[in-house]
Amino acid sequence: MITIDSSIKGTIENLAMRSLDAENETLCFDDFIKTGLAFYKGKNMELPKGVNVQYLAASTIRKDPYRSTIKMVFPVYIGNVVYGLFKSQIRNQLSKINQDSRDNNLIRQLNLYYTDQNIVFQSLCTKSRELWMASEVQEQYEHDSRFEDIASEDKDIKKDGEVVYTGGLGIGYSHFRLLYDHPQKIKEIHAIEYDPNVIELFNRIVRPQFPALAKEKLKEIIRCDAVEYLLKNDLREKGITRVDLDIWQGVPGMVVPYLKTVGLERKYPDIKFSYWLEESFYVDLQSEILRIIADQAKYKTGNISLMGNRPALDLLARIILDSSNEVISSKQQFLDFISISNLKSKVLDFVTQNPLGVNVIELIKNDNTEDKKILKAIYYLLQCLSDPKATEYLVNYYGRNGYFDAAIQIQEARKKGLVGFLGMIASGELGIFTPLVDNSLVLKKTFSELKR
Repeated sequence: MITIDSSIKGTIENLAMRSLDAENETLCFDDFIKTGLAFYKGKNMELPKGVNVQYLAASTIRKDPYRSTIKMVFPVYIGNVVYGLFKSQIRNQLSKINQDSRDNNLIRQLNLYYTDQNIVFQSLCTKSRELWMASEVQEQYEHDSRFEDIASEDKDIKKDGEVVYTGGLGIGYSHFRLLYDHPQKIKEIHAIEYDPNVIELFNRIVRPQFPALAKEKLKEIIRCDAVEYLLKNDLREKGITRVDLDIWQGVPGMVVPYLKTVGLERKYPDIKFSYWLEESFYVDLQSEILRIIADQAKYKTGNISLMGNRPALDLLARIILDSSNEVISSKQQFLDFISISNLKSKVLDFVTQNPLGVNVIELIKNDNTEDKKILKAIYYLLQCLSDPKATEYLVNYYGRNGYFDAAIQIQEARKKGLVGFLGMIASGELGIFTPLVDNSLVLKKTFSELKR
């Protein structure tokens, strides 16, 4: 378990609290941005501490090769999806330009832009106009950051060249840009896409507008679940040099597929892996660690949100803290610990050493279960196993109220040393969840008591 030296504990707790307070303001402003009603009002506009705004000329935005090459006249509907010019950027409207980040004081940075003219972007939506993806500015900047190393690579297409496998086809933005920007460095691209309607739309509208050489180098579109494909195939045998995953709309949907696939980086150290929104994933994970580190009484962080990605990320944060034997004795040491590079190393340790743990996180993250109370119960119980006082309370509570099965199972888990998530997962004894899952009264009482 990570230990913060008493001489620096107050400083670290205050740092965490200040960061979280500023983040609340930043994320509230982000929610306002998502409404599409936020417009830039000039240099005197009051903005939260972590919000940055920059100007991009519409003429520059329109020069993006995908936007200027792939033409749309009318929306095209196939099955449950539609491709057309739906996503718009209104003059002076504020929109995200790239991923969230943090400064040296751990203040979350929301990076926005505005432009001088109205722009529309090619978009893939559901029939009800729910946006899946678009050729908007954030897509451009995300693509550029994920593949920035290719421009500096010294590769001869006749000798090697990149063999790229992409998880997710979408509107073919990254596929087009890779082949357009680096025609001599990309040997071939193989796209993995699950939805047949997306494949048909791409083949009918987008692919015919690719340059001739790009059409040849886009070798195939594999209809399959991308995570399943990557886990079940030997990537070396296929000659893959790069894998890029873009199969989620945001961090909440990213947690499980990312944890399932990121371990491949250690299995295939010679293959380059990249992921849409990876930095944002770790910024959110940093937030969960800060909530745990912050002074609980002052900041009232006991009731972690049970919506979206929070249960899975909170649990992952606790795993990282529990499995770290470091003693933090300075602010810089804490900043190093919570850095994205260090957190990714610890995530890699977890997913490679505890594959069953990823399966339980998937269970907790599953939003399709009939009874979400079951997931909440499992989530709380995992926290209780790591907290001797909470475990003692539950044992006494269950014993007093006649739920002896639950009391016995928790006691047995403690006797076996299953005092945390990692120990329980390693044992494979997931039956400890049964009493909570099967008894609605236990569920209700557990929630009310643990939330106090």
